[in-house]
Amino acid sequence: MPRKPKQLTKDYKGELKSPITSETFPPYDLLCSTVDEEQHQKLKEKYMALESGRIMVAHIRKLFMLLDHYEVDQKSENKWYELALQLALNHVPGFRLEIKPVAKMTKWNPVSYAKLYFDVEGLLSSQRGKALSQTAACNILLKREPWNNFLNKTAHEQSNPAKTLQQAYMRSKSSGFVVFYNQALEDDSGRSSLLSNFPKIIDDMFKKVS
Repeated sequence: MPRKPKQLTKDYKGELKSPITSETFPPYDLLCSTVDEEQHQKLKEKYMALESGRIMVAHIRKLFMLLDHYEVDQKSENKWYELALQLALNHVPGFRLEIKPVAKMTKWNPVSYAKLYFDVEGLLSSQRGKALSQTAACNILLKREPWNNFLNKTAHEQSNPAKTLQQAYMRSKSSGFVVFYNQALEDDSGRSSLLSNFPKIIDDMFKKVS
């Protein structure tokens, strides 16, 4: 679960709250009594180079202060990504996560899609079901709980419920829980006990929200 961003905008303290100050080089008309125009230009260029270096050092120092402010480990190889993400989470609305509660299930949602996906995959991967087609697997499920009573009794679903279930199975592959499971399974090579129990977890969730 992505970490919840802290509302830190008004909590910046010390140097993180104070801007970096810089003064412009005095114009030529203020120095013309002591230096000519060419000397003034050279002094100005040197001043600007030194000032740019000073500001860069201040920026770097404050970046490390930001790491501490957002509780990012300075030894982490991904510290700059983590800092950028924390800043985006706090300041860019499009990065924020809204958690929508799962309502009482009467139709399709991430839990029911995942339940269907694992039920179909279970039949397709079983020793007896190796030769099963998706349609055949859906026909079998339609004779079992909960799928025999799950579909709405619309004219389309009554005429071809197996096709309706198969189409839902195809959509389930891009559903949140299923995408997470398959990506995690690929990264983890199936060694995690959480992943091996994930279909059971989905089944329990399905029973609670249905």
